[in-house]
Amino acid sequence: MVLVGLLPLTLSLGLAYREERQALRETTGSNFKGIAVEVARKIETQILRGINEAQQLATIPFIRTAVKNANRSYEGREPDSIRAFIEEWEARWRSRTNPREFPAFVNRIATKYLVDWHAVRKSDYLGIVVTDSQGALVLSSLPQVKFYYGDSEWWASALHQGRGQIYVSDLTFEPSFGTHVLNVVVPIVDHNPRRTLGTVSIMLRRDSLFRSISEVTAGVTGHAMLMDTAGVPLICPVLSLEQHTVPPAMVAAVNGDQAGWVQVNRDTHGARDSLVGYAHLRIQETLAPESFRGRQWLTIVRQNPEETYAPLRHLLVKIAMYGVVVFGILWLAGLVVARKIMSPIQTLHEGVKRIGSGNLEYPLVVKTGDEIETLAEAFNTMQRQIDRHTVQLKQEVAAQTKQLSESEKRLQRHSEELEAKVRDRTREIRETQTYLESLLENANDVIYTLDHDQCFTYVNGKVENWGYRKEDLLGRPFLSLVAKRQRGRRLKDILEMKVKQEYEVEVISRTGGLRSVLVSVSPLDNERHGVLGIARDITDRKLMEQQFRNTERLVSVGKLAAGVAHEINNPLGGILNCLHNMRKGMLSAERQEKYFMDMEDGLRRAQKIIRQLLDFSQQRDPEFSMNDLNGLVGRVLALTNHVIDRKGLRLREIAENSLPPLFVDPQMIEQVLTNLILNAVQATEAGGSITLRTRTVNGHCEIDVADTGAGIPPEARPHIFDPFFTTKGTGEGTGLGLSVSLGIVERHGGKLTVESEVGKGTVFTVSLPLSANRAAMEKVSG
Repeated sequence: MVLVGLLPLTLSLGLAYREERQALRETTGSNFKGIAVEVARKIETQILRGINEAQQLATIPFIRTAVKNANRSYEGREPDSIRAFIEEWEARWRSRTNPREFPAFVNRIATKYLVDWHAVRKSDYLGIVVTDSQGALVLSSLPQVKFYYGDSEWWASALHQGRGQIYVSDLTFEPSFGTHVLNVVVPIVDHNPRRTLGTVSIMLRRDSLFRSISEVTAGVTGHAMLMDTAGVPLICPVLSLEQHTVPPAMVAAVNGDQAGWVQVNRDTHGARDSLVGYAHLRIQETLAPESFRGRQWLTIVRQNPEETYAPLRHLLVKIAMYGVVVFGILWLAGLVVARKIMSPIQTLHEGVKRIGSGNLEYPLVVKTGDEIETLAEAFNTMQRQIDRHTVQLKQEVAAQTKQLSESEKRLQRHSEELEAKVRDRTREIRETQTYLESLLENANDVIYTLDHDQCFTYVNGKVENWGYRKEDLLGRPFLSLVAKRQRGRRLKDILEMKVKQEYEVEVISRTGGLRSVLVSVSPLDNERHGVLGIARDITDRKLMEQQFRNTERLVSVGKLAAGVAHEINNPLGGILNCLHNMRKGMLSAERQEKYFMDMEDGLRRAQKIIRQLLDFSQQRDPEFSMNDLNGLVGRVLALTNHVIDRKGLRLREIAENSLPPLFVDPQMIEQVLTNLILNAVQATEAGGSITLRTRTVNGHCEIDVADTGAGIPPEARPHIFDPFFTTKGTGEGTGLGLSVSLGIVERHGGKLTVESEVGKGTVFTVSLPLSANRAAMEKVSG
């Protein structure tokens, strides 16, 4: 009997070993997968940080100005002349007396900014290089770099024939620095017109990636490494790259789209039946196809199988030892106990058979003086109780049968009443449904519902005014009715925001005509429908509004023309006077030089007026993104601090640290703040102060730009936002800065207000709403 009991025990141990081995594989594999994902995210973070910082450098105004000035030197030249021109400057670059210093023709201010930036990140960066549209060097954080990069793969890929794209190189050895680098290159783009001005290249050190990989371990022999999808090892903290052998079967196994783990016959270190976790790098930027040598990178984590399965083998040895001991004890106990309990158990078995056959008067007689005798007495007691309860049960069954018959009659009556109520309720629902359908069909607006894929699930008959039958629209996407020029990502994002909102779109009628429609949408909290929409045709109203705007535009054009004529006529008159005097030929050389300077100042003033007039008339769409408002203020102050210090003014910055991220166009807001700060500097005398304050008030983020200047006279305050209105002296302003700033703030849905007191100062307040910000955050978190 003991042997029979040990047989399932042995089988159970075998199955347990197999399951534990499988569980250990699953646990270890999942752990390796998590480590691989962690390392991949670290490497992604370093590469993305390099891309983001390169993009930040590409937007620095004086860096962009240096590149534009370099590109202007090629204007009017033929390709051969441009190449000869570059070779001449390349020869000057190589002929420096000290190759560890920058030559005199390099922009000192921009170079110092680049060197300071590199000094902060020198543990990760090897160098920063800025080139122009021909591949020639414009700026560098190190003087040891070469001058011409037009024949480099990274430059050609990033420039992309003037269209521009982000490029990330493979790990390559850089002979001039004696180490491996990862080159991150972004284009410097001029958005109006869109063209690529040059590139910003950041050379990341291989050691920074090596640290991210070597910091992660798994046990004693487990570690992570970096390789590409072709099976080429890139970084390993244990063995040199030449000692690795990556079998094709392993390359195919780890090339899945998602992170995971596999068991391979042979891993990169030659171990058999090894568990390998893997994860691909997912760079959240659109990269050039040539990036990473046209391949993908992935991280793998492996460990020697001996270490992986060591705990399971130790457990198996212990269980085997304990099993032998238990087997011996059971063998001895079985011999003693079997003799003592077998005979009484047979008596109990016979009595149980009689009781089971219905003989409740057969008593069990066992005299052993132990628990078996007690068990026999319990059986006798149970026999008497069963006899007594049998009689009671028969009586109870009769009573319950009677109650059940009465319950069936009551249930039948309640069922008939319930059916009558259901019929009445069904009739009421149908009447209500007919009433609601009548309301919807006779509404003056188009009423519809969309599912979560923005496809129509209901539309009323009012849509026939657009030439459509409502049956034809069911199941079609909402965007198929919208004009093609408005089917961009922006409208799709608005549809996906789960908030109540209104927006205006153009709808294509069945005949191909365009109808202006004001849409109001509200989210529906159910699985089938996504939103409820009401579309009101405002085409006729728009035409009337357009007529009013045309009238107002004619008035504005008249004002603008008068302002431009007046502002440009003064410098042109001065230039003509200088030319008239110079034509007489009676001026001294010193007087002629003075006239040349006056004419140049007049032309620059006219150029400034025309440029600001273009900024005033230009209406490009904002490029919204989530931004830290305090960070925007900090970047503007970094560009304007020298103007404040040069005039001897005090700067106070009061920032609210709990400001939420704001959904704005960062370049437009920086333009507004820069204009307000420069106006405050010009209005404040030396010894005064300028205060910048950020805060949240009633669902808005507000930025105050306050000065202690002379203030704005009451008679001038209603006109400060008019084009070409200015209180500054001749040559100090054109009157377009505040008009441009007001237009930018209003396009963000905000307000630009002013409070001023003569003799005490002025406060301009930029107020931006948080409603669009909350909708964007809900979409991202969802």
